[in-house]
Amino acid sequence: MYNSKAKKNGYVNLMSGKGFHRIFGWRNPAPWLIDFANEVIDSKVVLQNGRYESGDTFIFNPRSIKRLDYDILCKADPKTLILMERANYKDKKFEQRATKRISTVVGNCNLFGEHPDYSNFININIVNFTLQKKSPAYIHYFDLYYEKGIKNDVLKIIIELPKFNKGLEALETEQDKWLYLFKNLHNLNKRPSQFDSDVFKRLFEDPLLQW
Repeated sequence: MYNSKAKKNGYVNLMSGKGFHRIFGWRNPAPWLIDFANEVIDSKVVLQNGRYESGDTFIFNPRSIKRLDYDILCKADPKTLILMERANYKDKKFEQRATKRISTVVGNCNLFGEHPDYSNFININIVNFTLQKKSPAYIHYFDLYYEKGIKNDVLKIIIELPKFNKGLEALETEQDKWLYLFKNLHNLNKRPSQFDSDVFKRLFEDPLLQW
C-alpha cells in the first residue's frame, strides 16, 4: 500500500482524492484525462475535446448508487462517455460495483431521450491493490456488450498499480510514464528527463500539479 499523502512543496499524489481531482477533474477542457485515456484504451479511435459532466446527470435509478460513487465523468468526441475511478483499499465487491456503475450510466443514457446519444462508454479503474493474482498483467480489458434496444460499445479497464514495477530507465511508452506517475509522482521533486514529450512538459508546468 502506498502513502496517500503528498509532500508539502512537492507534487500531488495522483491516487489521493485531492491529487486525482486536481489533475483529472474540475476543469474544462480535460487535457490530462483525455491524454491518459488515449494511452490506456489501446484504440485506433483518438478521443478529443474532453468536457466534464456531473454524475447527477446520469444517475436516476437505482437510487442506491450515489453521485460520490463516480470519481470523474467526462464527455469526449467521438460520442464517448468516460468514467474514471481510483481506489486505494480493496473490498470483495469492487468489480461488481464497477460494473454496476457503468451499466447504470449506459442504461440511463438510453432510457432518457434528453441525454446525448453516446455510442461508446469507457470505465477506467485505477486500483492500489491486486485483483487478479494469477495474472502478471497489470492492465485488464473487459468488453461489456450492452444492448437494450440500442447497441453500445462498453469497455471496462482495471489497472492494478502494484503490478507495475518499471523504474525510470525502463519506461518505454507514454502509457508507462502515466502509470509511473500514478505510483511515484508524489516522491519526485522535478520532471525526470524521460518525460520529455510536449504533453508531460506541459503537465509538469501545470501549477495544480504542485502542493
